[in-house]
Amino acid sequence: MLARSGGADDQPGRLVTARLGGASADAGALLALFAVAARPLPLLAAADFYEWDVERAQQAARELTARGIAVDAGGA
Repeated sequence: MLARSGGADDQPGRLVTARLGGASADAGALLALFAVAARPLPLLAAADFYEWDVERAQQAARELTARGIAVDAGGA
């Protein structure tokens, strides 16, 4: 379920498209992994999965957080 954004456009497809517009490939890949996992996933596990260094995974996660797609639950 998507939380309401408070905007006039309630259609989930448009909301997701607007939030993902211009996102990096790494951010998209990280979001895809989170969606398929369907549960909270430690960022280190995601980095291991993609064979990324921690900084690359952190940058992708920061991007998703800044776009309002993900939240930082603490930890690496």
